[in-house]
Amino acid sequence: MSAIQRTLWIMQPRQHNSEPRIEIKMITGLKSISLKSHHDRSKWVQTLLDNSLDNDNSNLSDMHLSSHATGLLLEALNAFCSGNWVATIILAQAVFDVDIAKNKRLNGLHLNILRTGKSSVWLRNRRNRLIHADNGAQSITEAELGSNDSQLETEAKRALKIVIQGLTKLSF
Repeated sequence: MSAIQRTLWIMQPRQHNSEPRIEIKMITGLKSISLKSHHDRSKWVQTLLDNSLDNDNSNLSDMHLSSHATGLLLEALNAFCSGNWVATIILAQAVFDVDIAKNKRLNGLHLNILRTGKSSVWLRNRRNRLIHADNGAQSITEAELGSNDSQLETEAKRALKIVIQGLTKLSF
């Protein structure tokens, strides 16, 4: 079942002067994930964080990000575990932007790598293509979300790797 076909059922209140009845309407396009998928993604994130920090059972606080960047990264991780790939990519770039602006520990060389490195440029360009329409074309469509799910998942994983590995390796 594609993301477009997944639905959320909403109960509508009964009308006055009528028999009690429930009308059901559907909102299309909402994702539904299994607990196993969420758990597997959470384990992938934990492994990425542990490997990046060379520490078992790492936590986001071990990255020494600003509270703003930590909050955005947590939201990106929640989006990823829920299968919201586009949100993951957009939030991952936001974490970079915030940490670069607020992290006093990064020296000029580290800042240059974060801003102009091949992976960082890919992430920024991918985020921009998702958000901004170029030459009158839409940046992302409902059909793409349903038909391109595995490609977007791969890109979301790449985005998280870039941010977590980049910020942990360059901050210490």
